[in-house]
Amino acid sequence: MLRTLWNLIKSYNILRQDGSQQQSDRFRSSGCEWTIESTTTKADIRVLKGTLRCLVLSDVHSPFFYPPAVALALSIGKYIKPHLVILNGDFVDCFSVSPFRWSSREDNLHNEIEISRQLLDIITKTFPDTPFIFIEGNHELFLQKYIRRRAAALSLLEEIKIPSLLGFKGKNRYYLRREEEYASFETSAFPSVYFYNAHGTPRLVVIHGDGLGISKGACHFARLVHQRVLMNTICGHWHVSQTWHSFTLEGERISAWVFPPLCFPRPHWRHSIWGLGVGFFQLDASGSLNVDIVDFVTDPERKVLRAKYGDKVFEEGLSFTDAKNYK
Repeated sequence: MLRTLWNLIKSYNILRQDGSQQQSDRFRSSGCEWTIESTTTKADIRVLKGTLRCLVLSDVHSPFFYPPAVALALSIGKYIKPHLVILNGDFVDCFSVSPFRWSSREDNLHNEIEISRQLLDIITKTFPDTPFIFIEGNHELFLQKYIRRRAAALSLLEEIKIPSLLGFKGKNRYYLRREEEYASFETSAFPSVYFYNAHGTPRLVVIHGDGLGISKGACHFARLVHQRVLMNTICGHWHVSQTWHSFTLEGERISAWVFPPLCFPRPHWRHSIWGLGVGFFQLDASGSLNVDIVDFVTDPERKVLRAKYGDKVFEEGLSFTDAKNYK
């Protein structure tokens, strides 16, 4: 009976089939062995041996990224030597085709894409042998929505989608988009990266956050993320640095982290809670998880942007000179 019901759906091609096509890869490097199985909307990563180090860059919003913040994030990234880098949504602002544009910006999309392409090239060359996962955010979706409104017949052309426009293709490059219709158990409605220990137990999910239905007027986003997801979760989207923890009766900790952005403040956002920073986590084969949010602090007297990770202090000048990195 069950097979008959599945065949009934498939015979009329109701469910999308492209999202279920999986790509599998295995990686061994620096004392860590891990696998990734990905569809167009979801990636499942299992740590088989050692400890996986992952750098997460959230909300770059190119071309409105803050250069000292991006430079500082990359310096910290080079220091921790990640096995994987996740671009966690809103890498491209797509302001020219967004609901927030004004007329003078309306024809500026070509410049946004060109700057974003060059920025992505700088970031990927900073970690030349490292796999990258690009999680589609709500701002990347602005472009697809715009094309569908203005030229629906072009909306399925791969050449005008974000991965092609930015040159984010090739070996060890994974672009996760949101499902356009219905998700199955093999896919995800919103682009998601799930991390598992060696035994296949889920330990963490990384999402952009826009699909959770949380208003930007909320006070504590991490708490609301925790209530909605009910597992260890990392997200961006709200441009703040927040953490929320709870404990089960058995003493297991379940947490939610909201990672800060790397871009200029928005006029329509509440400036009082804006932050800058970068996130990083480690997951070993046994399932032990350690998450760090590295907040960036401005020193106005010395005119530097500063961050501390471990016993090392990182600094970038707020101008084009005097940038330095020291212990």
